[in-house]
Amino acid sequence: MRDLDKGERQFIKDHNIKTFTMSDIDKLGIKEVIEIQ
Repeated sequence: MRDLDKGERQFIKDHNIKTFTMSDIDKLGIKEVIEIQ
């Protein structure tokens, strides 16, 4: 995930959207991230 503005952060929170940073993807691997989603 990149930097988000206040409105984007609120939208993600309001819609209970799971997000991943590049660090998360590096640790878990893209396959695991896709399966979690």
